[in-house]
Amino acid sequence: MTADFLFKPVKEEGALYGWEPDFERQKAFKEKVTERAKALYEQGLQRSEKGDLIGGWMSLGYASRLLPHEPHFSFAYALSCLNVKASDLALKRMTDLLKQYDYRGAAFGRVSALFQMRDLSGAVATMADSLARFAIGQDIWEFVLFLAQQADYAGGAGFSLEEGKLWLSGAGKVSLLLDGRLIQKLTLSEGLQKFSLPSHWKTAERLRIKGEGKGFLGAEIDLLAMRRMKSLAWHEQNILYAWVEYPADPDFTSIPICESHNQKKEMREDFKENPLFYQGLGKPKMYHLPIAFQEGSRFEIKDIFQREFWGSPLSPPFSQGTIPPMTKARSGRPGEGRDFVIIVPVHGKEIFVRRTLASLVKTLPLNKGFHFQGEILVVDDASSEKSLKRYLTKLAKEKKITLLTHQQQKGFAVSVNLALQHADGRDAILFNSDAVAFGNWAVRLLTHLRHKNAGTVTPFGNKAGQMSFPEKQDREVSPAEAHRLDHLFAEIGNSQNPVALVTGNGFCMGISAECLAQTGGITEGIFAQAYGEEVDFCLRATKKGFKHFAAENVYVYHEGRGSIGGAGSALFLRNQEILKKRHPAFPLKVWKFEEANPFGRYRRLISERILQKKMRQSAPVLIVSHAIGGGVTRYIAQRCKNLEKEHKTPLLLIPTKEGCRLGLVNEVGEISYNEATFSFSLPEEQLLLIAVLRRLKITEVEYHNFVGHSRSIRKLAEQLEISPTIFVHDHATFCPHITLIGENDHYCGEPDVKSCQKCTVKRFQKIHKGGIEEGSSPDVSKFLAENLTEMKKAKRILTPSRDSAQRLKRHFPEITPEVFSPENTLTLFQKNFYKRRQHQHRPSKHIWRVGIVGALSVWKGALILEKIALEVQKLSLPIQFFLIGHAINEKALESAGVEITGVFAEDEIKTLLATLDLDAVLLPSIAPETWGYAFSHVVEAGLFTFCFDIGSVAERVRLLGEEAGFVIPLAFPPGRIGQFLIQKLSCR
Repeated sequence: MTADFLFKPVKEEGALYGWEPDFERQKAFKEKVTERAKALYEQGLQRSEKGDLIGGWMSLGYASRLLPHEPHFSFAYALSCLNVKASDLALKRMTDLLKQYDYRGAAFGRVSALFQMRDLSGAVATMADSLARFAIGQDIWEFVLFLAQQADYAGGAGFSLEEGKLWLSGAGKVSLLLDGRLIQKLTLSEGLQKFSLPSHWKTAERLRIKGEGKGFLGAEIDLLAMRRMKSLAWHEQNILYAWVEYPADPDFTSIPICESHNQKKEMREDFKENPLFYQGLGKPKMYHLPIAFQEGSRFEIKDIFQREFWGSPLSPPFSQGTIPPMTKARSGRPGEGRDFVIIVPVHGKEIFVRRTLASLVKTLPLNKGFHFQGEILVVDDASSEKSLKRYLTKLAKEKKITLLTHQQQKGFAVSVNLALQHADGRDAILFNSDAVAFGNWAVRLLTHLRHKNAGTVTPFGNKAGQMSFPEKQDREVSPAEAHRLDHLFAEIGNSQNPVALVTGNGFCMGISAECLAQTGGITEGIFAQAYGEEVDFCLRATKKGFKHFAAENVYVYHEGRGSIGGAGSALFLRNQEILKKRHPAFPLKVWKFEEANPFGRYRRLISERILQKKMRQSAPVLIVSHAIGGGVTRYIAQRCKNLEKEHKTPLLLIPTKEGCRLGLVNEVGEISYNEATFSFSLPEEQLLLIAVLRRLKITEVEYHNFVGHSRSIRKLAEQLEISPTIFVHDHATFCPHITLIGENDHYCGEPDVKSCQKCTVKRFQKIHKGGIEEGSSPDVSKFLAENLTEMKKAKRILTPSRDSAQRLKRHFPEITPEVFSPENTLTLFQKNFYKRRQHQHRPSKHIWRVGIVGALSVWKGALILEKIALEVQKLSLPIQFFLIGHAINEKALESAGVEITGVFAEDEIKTLLATLDLDAVLLPSIAPETWGYAFSHVVEAGLFTFCFDIGSVAERVRLLGEEAGFVIPLAFPPGRIGQFLIQKLSCR
């Protein structure tokens, strides 16, 4: 698969100025990618089952890279990496899957990967961690005992959730402790022995196996983790549905019990293939139960451990829920003359609760005055962690909090309403148990409730929906960073004219007592444990005439789902659907708000101030480039490291659909989506962009690539009155379609302007499917003149090779390009010189394994490779081609016997090249490359290279000599190249 032609040419006044995204083609491309990935996945499974481990690994790898967010593809690929000993790739995938999906197979897969990497201590430690949280089974038992023996343990241990038994193997005396209390002493004999635990293990937290000497591998078992579940309950017409999965043991079965009006019924197994809103890798079991809904009926769905499913209890579909009335507001003004309460609903997750309450207790004295004070109200919604209960009780005895408790879990709505009734006419702040506040945050927040018709107020935060900063919510922000941001927001934020929101956000939301009195409490009986209640409340308050404001001068840290856990993801999705039904206009209101982007300028102001602080001791350099990766992005990563050594701060400007985005650069040369990133709409905000760049004191501008950018970006340096440095990464300055490929899909030879004009018109007609309007064809002469004018204004023009410099000079004699080398090719070569001899002695009947590296378009040699492979196939030559990358003609290549890995990440290429055990690499570009990072990868891997006699790759091969590779004449017949490769390789 390839992304060729996902950009279309930009044409103004008869001249081509660059390329912009073609969103229509991009949409079609995504659909093709999905189809292709599914086919590759099935192919990979089939090949693996037939014993073709390398082929299966390549197909599954390609599928997982095409659809990186499809967990089944990723896990299948991770397993195949273990099959072919690509351990580092397996470890990375398994780690990501474990973090995202809490999957047992990924947990023990990490152990296998570490062991393959000969990291015994890492494998043993990871196995111990995994056995603490995931159930034992025959699939891993022998591996556990093997590692225990290797690490000199007395034996192995594990807990089977399905059996409810402890597995032990070893010798000697053993003590079993449940929550620190001795429950049994054992004397073990050889072999596997299984022991039943007392029934109260179902409510216990920890099981410890205490043995002699070093003890047992797997001796610490987290029973709370063993019992954790993912679930969802919902209704459709007159049927209750539920699904459940226990991540610790996907095979564990617990038939849900439906309780209603003191009656209990077992739900029946259902065989629907796609559980509603399920996201993961496990095997959730589906259940259903026909029921008759009646007014006031309520259905609780529980598991064998008496825990309610997410989404339970369920009310009839016609129910509007219950809204408890609230007390009349007390006198005084919010944040000044009226007391307030901070409400923290708690249900487990002790580590987050402790951090949250510590911040609230610490800051409470900073949020009171002579005529008002605050109170922290904690509602313990039946937390199961005993240590958490003890902690909350201790704080209550010390009068640091007021503690309200539920004996059974009631959910967010009931918990908040209990606290609101206790508030008794005071203003209230809903505060998640995984959030952290700083300084006099509450006073700053509540002050916004003094505005006319103020109902609620929400601060900014790192994971705060529309109030998120940075905008990209998956960007991690630490509490320390959040603290610094709160200082900045407090300094800059506007408290006089706040932005009105569609709704507030319950992670931290202040509510005026007047709003509570008129709107009532949180709706009960609809949203179950959490998600959506505060949105429903705000929309009801809006109908009463109240508004919801943003606190631009407050920033609160939010862990994000730390208060409810990842298991509640399905409930979130279910409740979103409920919100749409209760408030049909809500999605449109949100869309209009986001389109208006009322925080755009404020976010930029914050980001600008952050950048100014970061650059106090360094000079900023503006780097203009595209956002599509590849060699340019890799070079920018290197370039930025060099600039930082010179005490300069590189800022990257990339194109977006609306205009451009400015920000710091990460380690791989891409924009870093952090608090110092901001966007501009172009050309409307061009002057604003210029003003920001001037305030940032930009003194250097580097042009690397304009693909995707608005034409106005090409004027940036001139508007800043700076002579730019131009880095030439391609031939876009003198070839309108960049590649130097002519009408016949071969190197054009760089003809005169007249011939170039003819070629350009035909190519544009092909792109536009049927031609372009009479007289509107691109004017190559004007195109060249425009580029020459821009280059004459440049301070320096840098090209990565002598070949690219000579070509540029030939077209623009008036300029003098300088040559810079992105890498030291000779150093790369010498570092891996001895690797080159490892394939020189092959068996006489050896099948030569030849790799091709890169994204193959026409000019990168896709069609030439097809011809070569077809001839090799026709003559049954002993060559197997492997494309490490992707191509525009993949189906044809696969039909010709070429194996394809698909797209790859930069950190995967070394392992891919090593695992494929290649004899040589063919780089089939038929037009000149300016540098060629693919060749750099090959040199670094110590592989012999064949290339055509054109461009920088041929220049670099000649520099290294015959030990590095061989340069093939460009006119060499493709049909004879296969035989030529065999001849050359056989002589080495």
